[in-house]
Amino acid sequence: MFGEVYVWTDNGRPAVVASLFRWFSVKWGDTLEVCSLVDGPVSGRLRDVRVWAPTDPGLQFKLISEADAVAKSSPARLVQMRRMANVFVAELADTRSTGARVNRQLRLLNQPIFRYPPPTEKSEYVDGALFTFVEGTDPEVLLLIEATKVEGEDKWRYGLARMNRDALVVKYRETTVWTAPHIADVLNRPRDPYAAFCLDLPLREVVSRPSLSKP
Repeated sequence: MFGEVYVWTDNGRPAVVASLFRWFSVKWGDTLEVCSLVDGPVSGRLRDVRVWAPTDPGLQFKLISEADAVAKSSPARLVQMRRMANVFVAELADTRSTGARVNRQLRLLNQPIFRYPPPTEKSEYVDGALFTFVEGTDPEVLLLIEATKVEGEDKWRYGLARMNRDALVVKYRETTVWTAPHIADVLNRPRDPYAAFCLDLPLREVVSRPSLSKP
């Protein structure tokens, strides 16, 4: 399998992550995997047809307990975010090879795949970064860590999102803080925050379960 990861942003914050990859075994062909990172509606189109329109939030933010005060400088905040990310542990119940579940602890990439740009007047954050838990180099869990204003004070918070159909569990300080169930049929779930589409299918088949018309 070979692929690439893309990030779309909204006023600096990552809003959608997509992975475009090709399977060589099983021969699924070109596949597009998408995940919402926003707390409201978002939509995606292939050519001029809307094929993805989740309305449920892609993730929910939670404050990070026992976090240090948000540092004043950008380099110091990156050090803080990397330290906080390393406290999380992600596990995958992998069914891709035989169908039987094989529990694997995923590897956290030490560097974020996306760092928030300096905030502007429209930004709702102080700083932030998008980290990934991977198998090999394939992202399976997305971890957002960001500093934002909470009742006038800068606070650290986190959000988690899936990039895999199999069951996932994330722990923080040995306590389970997030889970995602196994998805039996991952292809063409246009109303879900996480979905995958086989691009080798005719477009009419991609949008047929259920159909999404032009916006």
